[in-house]
Amino acid sequence: MPEQETTYSIAMLAAVRYLSELGYENISEDGFSCDEGAVQIVANNGGIAHLVIARAKRTRGAVTKPAESEAKMRRIAMAYLIEHPEAPELQFHIIEALVGEHATVTINASMCAYHWER
Repeated sequence: MPEQETTYSIAMLAAVRYLSELGYENISEDGFSCDEGAVQIVANNGGIAHLVIARAKRTRGAVTKPAESEAKMRRIAMAYLIEHPEAPELQFHIIEALVGEHATVTINASMCAYHWER
């Protein structure tokens, strides 16, 4: 019987590890998607819903803070809240796994890039 091949995303592995180290709970790698876009991770920390865009980049030159359109984050957040009206508060994060030389990975994060609460 042939072995089954499994593929892992460096961005997802690094982002989940980073969130775990920060104390986040109920980290779901199923993400959330809607017509407005997608997030790769949904987590819970202290009753707050956390939507996370996780992506990987090669380290080249100066590193800048990861960014995403505020309008896009707001639209994805509102779609999530329509499906999850029980969420009293929501934060949107962007986590980049910067892949460097010698198989190193550094986290570059923009935590709370967008915030909403009732």
